[in-house]
Amino acid sequence: SLVEALVELGIDRDRAARAAVGCDTVEAAMEKLFSGEDDVDDDDDDQEVYASSDDELKLVVVVNGALGMGAGKVAAQTAHAALGAYRASLETAPEIAWRWAGAGEKIVVVASPPRAGAAFLRETADRA
Repeated sequence: SLVEALVELGIDRDRAARAAVGCDTVEAAMEKLFSGEDDVDDDDDDQEVYASSDDELKLVVVVNGALGMGAGKVAAQTAHAALGAYRASLETAPEIAWRWAGAGEKIVVVASPPRAGAAFLRETADRA
C-alpha cells in the first residue's frame, strides 16, 4: 500500500497517511510531504481538530460466540482486528482514524449469538 511504502522510507505513519490522501503514487505523496502542501508537516493540527469533535467514536469488535474460543484467544484476535481496522482506516479514512485516536481510542468487544443478523449487531454496537 502507499502508506506502507512511505513508512518503509522512514516517514512517520501518521504523516504518511496524511500525505497519501489524494495521491496515487509514492512520488506524488513524497512531493506533497516535501512541498508542505496541505500542511502535511504541521505537527498535530489536523489531529487536534478531529479530536475536538463532539461525536463519540468507538471501534466495536463483534466476536462470534459459536466459535468456542477461550478468553485468551478472543483477546488476541480482537487486538489483531483492532490494529488491522486502525491501519486500514489510516489509508482509507485518515480523518476518522485521527478523530478516533484523539477521542481516546475506545474499543468495545461484544459477543454475538450464532447467526445474528445485521440489525442485532447494529443495535448491540449502538448500546455498547
